[in-house]
Amino acid sequence: MAYQTLMISNPAYLSLDSCRIKITQKQISNFLPVEDLACIVLDNPQITVTNGLLSLLSAKNIALIIIGDNHVPNGVLLSYLPHSRQNLVIKQQINATRYFNDVLWQFIIQQKIINQALVCEKLIGSCANLYNLAANVSIGDKNNHEAEASRKYFLLMFGKDFTRNCDDSINALLNYGYSVVRSLIARVVVAAGLLPTFGIHHDNELNAFNLVDDLIEPYRGFIDWYITAKIGVNQTLNARTKGQVIDILYHLIIIDNKSMTILNSIQVMVNSYVLSIKHKKNCLLLPQIPESIIRINLD
Repeated sequence: MAYQTLMISNPAYLSLDSCRIKITQKQISNFLPVEDLACIVLDNPQITVTNGLLSLLSAKNIALIIIGDNHVPNGVLLSYLPHSRQNLVIKQQINATRYFNDVLWQFIIQQKIINQALVCEKLIGSCANLYNLAANVSIGDKNNHEAEASRKYFLLMFGKDFTRNCDDSINALLNYGYSVVRSLIARVVVAAGLLPTFGIHHDNELNAFNLVDDLIEPYRGFIDWYITAKIGVNQTLNARTKGQVIDILYHLIIIDNKSMTILNSIQVMVNSYVLSIKHKKNCLLLPQIPESIIRINLD
């Protein structure tokens, strides 16, 4: 299973050389096999990528994430129709009833709020009444407990003056983390034969990744915890901290009562969604907060 992420933050020329990635910087070339790569992050406007390499990345289902002038991902290259039974999977996805999707959404939001509560307990020692809100999420979250929980959660985490639409260092780090994980979820969603534009709850006609935005929700608490504890909310978003944020992919999370990396957990979660729409029952496996933040050794 692919597990490595390549981040390039300086001018470079990327090309294909005997099924290897050739990275040329300052007239010096290095070669990298593609077998273990999950994604490549391009974080410099002076990076050139050849069409031959783009084609290989697409064939190997390696996500190519492009960082914009605002320092967060603004584009991702994904494989086109890579699943052998795409037609069947899409029909099952589209035929899911509103009630069925509402049941799945209730489950997702309950886990999201529980994860937020656990993070608050670990960092603050208090979680207000988040557990109570999680326990009382209705089918489809008609009472919008998600919004109420998020308001209380961010107040506890970052203080009364914090807002998610503020252009500050905290939000820059959080948005970068969310965007990286979102891109990797999109990669797995497409590989599973799903159409990312058809969501469980999100239904914005201008959004090509509604399903991805549904599935990222229970990961947000862990991303917040990791950035707060391992990077620091007073840090600015730069090449060093971007690399630290991307490193979250190699940290362990709990899913299906097993400990695994964020990268691997995404595969488990998406597979469980495919099973859910196939069998028309809630088979979702969602990420849970571990006891501590642990990174696996890739050596």
